[in-house]
Amino acid sequence: MPINRRLFLSSVASAAAGSAATAAFGKHTDTRENVVAGSDLNVLDKFYIYTGCNYGNYRGENPYHFRRGHESMLTKVSLKNDAVTQSTVAAGSSHYPFVSPKHDRIVMLDQYGPKCVVLDMDHKEVTAFPAPEGYIFSGHGLLLEGTDNLVIGLYRIGPKTLEDEGMLMVMNLANSTPTIDNKLPSHGLQPHDMSFMPGKKLMAVAHAGSTLHHEGKKEFRYTREIVNPGIALLNTSDLSLNKFLRTPENAEVTHLAVRDDGKIVCCLNQKLNTGGLKHREADLLLADEFKTTDFLLDESEMRDRGGGVSLSLPALMVDPETGQSTPFMESIRYQRQGQSVAFNQVTGTTVVSFLVSSGLLFIGRDGKAEAIPSGSFGIYNVSGLADIPGTPYMAMCGHKYDMVIVDMRTRSVVHTIRMPMLRATHLVAQTV
Repeated sequence: MPINRRLFLSSVASAAAGSAATAAFGKHTDTRENVVAGSDLNVLDKFYIYTGCNYGNYRGENPYHFRRGHESMLTKVSLKNDAVTQSTVAAGSSHYPFVSPKHDRIVMLDQYGPKCVVLDMDHKEVTAFPAPEGYIFSGHGLLLEGTDNLVIGLYRIGPKTLEDEGMLMVMNLANSTPTIDNKLPSHGLQPHDMSFMPGKKLMAVAHAGSTLHHEGKKEFRYTREIVNPGIALLNTSDLSLNKFLRTPENAEVTHLAVRDDGKIVCCLNQKLNTGGLKHREADLLLADEFKTTDFLLDESEMRDRGGGVSLSLPALMVDPETGQSTPFMESIRYQRQGQSVAFNQVTGTTVVSFLVSSGLLFIGRDGKAEAIPSGSFGIYNVSGLADIPGTPYMAMCGHKYDMVIVDMRTRSVVHTIRMPMLRATHLVAQTV
C-alpha cells in the first residue's frame, strides 16, 4: 500500500510544532506460506520499535527542507497496529535511541556531535547535556545491569596517537533530572557500539581506532588512518580494562553484537579516498581496488565521490578467550559499509547490515554464512537491525524507507510496514 502523503505531511508538521504525532502508515502482511506452522505472530503485539535518524529539520513551510546539524527525529512504531509516532529532537544526528521505560527516559545521542538529549516516554525533553570540551558523542549507550547508570561513549576530537583515547560518561537516570556522575577513559581510540558479554560482568566496547582523516588528499589511498582498532572488554563493576582484543584489518571497528557463546561479531568500515580526484582518476583507482565486475556503486557514491567509496570488507567473529578473529567475506558486492549487527538467540543467527551495498550477511551458529541483497526483503540501503527478544523474529529497516519483520527460522518476511525512515541508523526493540 502506498504511503498516505497527506497523513505523513500532517504528522511531520505536528511533530515540528513540538509535540509527538501519531500516524498509521500502510502495512502489508505477506502470504501465510512465509509463516512457520504453529507460529504466534501475536507475540509481536507487545513490542515497540524505536529509531533515531541522521538529520533533518521540518520547521518551516516546506516539510521537505532538511538543514543538516539542527534537528533529527525520534520514531516509535507499534507492532500491534503499526501506529507511528514521530517527534523532533534538538540534536543534530540522533544516532541511537536508548530507551528505559523503568526510568521514563529515552536518551538520544548525537553521532559525532556535541549534544545528548534526554526525553520522557512521551517524547518531551527533560534535559540536555553538552559533550565535555574536546570530545563529541559517538552515538551509543548501555545501562549497567542492576543500576541506574547509563554508560555513554565519546570520541576525542582530532586524535593522533594512542594516548588520545576516548571517554565513557556515566549518566544517572534515577534522578528526576538525570545527572552526569562520572567520566572515565574508554581504553581505546574512538569508542562506538557496546554490549554485554554473557553473565553481564563484562561489556564489549567497539573502538573504531580512526585518527587522521585524509578526505581529498591525493597522496592517501584511504580516507581513514587507523591505529589499534579493536574491542575493549571492560569490567562492569568499575569500567576498568579486562583485556583489549586487537582486530587485524586496516579498518574501523564500528558496531558489534555478542552471541550467547560469548563470541563477538563486529562490522568494519574503511573508504577508498576518491575525494579530490578527477572522475577519470577516481575511475582508475576504483578499477585497481575492485578487480571484478561484481561491484556496483550506490547512487550517493556516484553523485558525490568526495566522501570516498566504501570498501568491501568482512564481518569478524572475535573469540574473547584467544583474541583470534574469523573473517566472513561472502560477497564483495553486498558487504560494503557495515552498519548494524544483531543476534537472535532463538535461532542462533547473527545478522550484519551493509548500508551502501544494500546487503545482509547471515551467520549461523554453526559458522555457515550467506550474504544476500536486502532487496530480497523489500528494503534497500538496509541500516537498522533489532532482535525481538524471546522470539524468532528480527526487525530490519531501510535507511530511507520501510521496515520489515523477518522470521529468522526461514529468513523470510512475515510483516512489512511501509513508511519513511528519515535516514534511520539503528533500531531498538522494547516491550510495551
